[in-house]
Amino acid sequence: LNQYVLNESASGGLCCLCGRARRCCAICSLATLALCTICSLAAILILVTLALCVSLLPCSSPKGPARLPDPTVMYSTATVESSEQYERFMAQCRWNGAGRRASILYVSEESDSDTVMDPADYTTQHCGEGGWTAFRIGPFVTRGGKQAGAYVKINSSHLPRFNVQGLHGISHYTLGNLGVDDALIGYPPLHQHHFHFVGGNNIRIMTLNNHGDNQCHADEGGVRCLSRAAPEGHAWMFLNRLALYTEFVDVRPNGSMPLESWIHAAFRLVNPSGAKQIRLTDLFFTDLPTFPFSSRGTWTLDTSRPGIGWRHGRIRCLDGRPPRLIESYMHVHANSGIEDVLLFQGMRDMVFADSLCPLRSYSHVSYGEGEVQSLLGC
Repeated sequence: LNQYVLNESASGGLCCLCGRARRCCAICSLATLALCTICSLAAILILVTLALCVSLLPCSSPKGPARLPDPTVMYSTATVESSEQYERFMAQCRWNGAGRRASILYVSEESDSDTVMDPADYTTQHCGEGGWTAFRIGPFVTRGGKQAGAYVKINSSHLPRFNVQGLHGISHYTLGNLGVDDALIGYPPLHQHHFHFVGGNNIRIMTLNNHGDNQCHADEGGVRCLSRAAPEGHAWMFLNRLALYTEFVDVRPNGSMPLESWIHAAFRLVNPSGAKQIRLTDLFFTDLPTFPFSSRGTWTLDTSRPGIGWRHGRIRCLDGRPPRLIESYMHVHANSGIEDVLLFQGMRDMVFADSLCPLRSYSHVSYGEGEVQSLLGC
C-alpha cells in the first residue's frame, strides 16, 4: 500500500510537469487516486481473506477433525516415583573429577571484594550409572544475603548412550544445590532464582528448568519436587552443546554461619527416537494493564489489597494436532503475594459465559475487597 501511495504523488507531479494545465493535473490526479483506491481496497480484501483463512484453519490432521484433549487429564512431572529413582541413583554415586566431561565458563559469588570469581578455584565432579549422569560444581560458601551462580558447559561426547545424531532425550532430571551430605538443600535457606539446562548452545531455551516456586509445600514433597520425571513414552529433547546455568540466593540474614553447597544437575538419558517430545509454550503476563510498567517479563502487582487478574492466550497446534497439556506451571518470585493460580481450558466466552462482561476481556486486573467473589459470582 505504501508503494501505491508514493506512486500517486510521483504521477501527479509528472502530469503537471508535462501538461502544465490544471485540467490535466486534475484528470491525472483523479485517475491516480481512483487506481490507488481500487488497489487499496483489493489489498484490504486480500488481507481480510487471509485473516479469515488463518482463523478458520482447523487444528487437525489428515486422520480426522481436531478434538480438544480431556481437561481432566493432567500429569505432574514432580512425583514421589521420580524422586525415589533419583535418590536410588545418588545412593550409588561416587564422585570423581569430571575431567573433560564438563568445564566451568563463568562463576559469580557475591563477596565483600569481588563478584566474578576464578573458575579454577572451583571443582567440577561427575558420577554416572544406569543411564544416569550427575555433576556437581563447587563448593560455594555463602553467609546469607548473597547470591551465587555459574555457567557450565557439558561435553556431549562423554555422555552415555542414546546420542542419536546429536539429539539427546531426558526422561528424569534434578536441578538444585547439594549440601555436604549430598542431600538437596531446599528453600529456605537457598532459593533457586533460576536453574536452566539448555541444548544447542541456546541459553534462552527454558524447556528444562527449576525455580524457587518448583519446590512443593512440605506436605506435598518439599524439596523432593526438584526431581522431575516425564510421562511414560515422553522425553525432553536437546541438541548437542549442552550447558547449565544457575543463580541461587542464600536468603538467611547477612553474616549468618557459613553454608557450603554445590551446584548440582542429574539427568537420565533415554533413546530420543522412541519417545514423544515434550515442548514448552509460554503465556506471558507482561501486557496486563498494570502500573508502574513491568520490566524483564514481570507483572507489577499491588499487594496491599486483594485483587484478581488474568490473561487469555492460545497454545499453538503441533503437527496439525491440538497438543496434550501435560502440566501447567506459573513462574512467580518469592513473597509475590499470589495465593491461587487457576488454568481454564477454552475461549473466554466459554469459560466465563455465565459471569460478568469484564471477564471476557483479553486481559484484566482489578482490586478491592470482595472483587474475586463478585467477578466470579461466588
